[in-house]
Amino acid sequence: MSSSTEVSAEPSDAAMGPPNHARPQVTAARVIKSEWTKFWSVRSTYITMIIAATLTVLLGVLFCAGTASEAAKMSAAKRAKFDPASASLNGFFIAQLAIGLLGVVVFSSEFQTGMIRTTFTAVPRRLPVLWAKLLVFGSTTFAVMALASLMAFLAGQVLLAPHHLQTSLGTPGVPRVVLGSAVYLTAVGLLGVAIGAIVRRAVIGVGAMVFVLFVLPILVTAMSRATSSFGKFLPNYAGRSLMTTNADPQLLAPEAGLLVLFGYLVVLIGIAAFVIQRRDV
Repeated sequence: MSSSTEVSAEPSDAAMGPPNHARPQVTAARVIKSEWTKFWSVRSTYITMIIAATLTVLLGVLFCAGTASEAAKMSAAKRAKFDPASASLNGFFIAQLAIGLLGVVVFSSEFQTGMIRTTFTAVPRRLPVLWAKLLVFGSTTFAVMALASLMAFLAGQVLLAPHHLQTSLGTPGVPRVVLGSAVYLTAVGLLGVAIGAIVRRAVIGVGAMVFVLFVLPILVTAMSRATSSFGKFLPNYAGRSLMTTNADPQLLAPEAGLLVLFGYLVVLIGIAAFVIQRRDV
């Protein structure tokens, strides 16, 4: 009499094959979180942001203190033309260099260290990396510099008040000046990110930022006719138009200045997007 052998109905591990390790889906939230982590994991991020904010406040205070010390000598006409809001935010002139350089390094450092290969392997479409870097850097810069601009404004008005040169946030145009400082510095930083993505080397990117922000305006200022025509369309002149309550024939209207800054951003970010998609890493 033959005996029957029981066969298990469950498939063996070999029949099932290797376990399925599905690759995590690349989402905008994941890319942004990754870029946020990378951005704040570098010590230079903290240092540069602190330097930029400190320069904005300190230089604004020093300028207002100097104006206050000379207040007794100011004529009525000079007092009428004095812009206390703009005066308290003059620290932007040096702070823009720190923000611009940090923007360049945000992208160029990954190309120089080779980390960008890992980044683009994880995000093959590449462009989400650019959008995430712009979002993380832009939002952080605006928040920090908006606070620094407000502190510089308030401190400056305290120094000017004893001489009756102060203004307030309730004065028409003043909120736009304070926010305009943060908007301009954020735009400079985003231009730096785009330039860093295009040139891929920090030295070249830093050189480009210094030329555009400092050297080119000096060259243009030396030519009076160009200052009143071409010069007002330079990034820093366009930014300056956001940070004054007085009409200045050498500056664009605030709305036009904002559009010019936006135009620079669209062009350079567009070039950066094209280069990132087309060029090998």
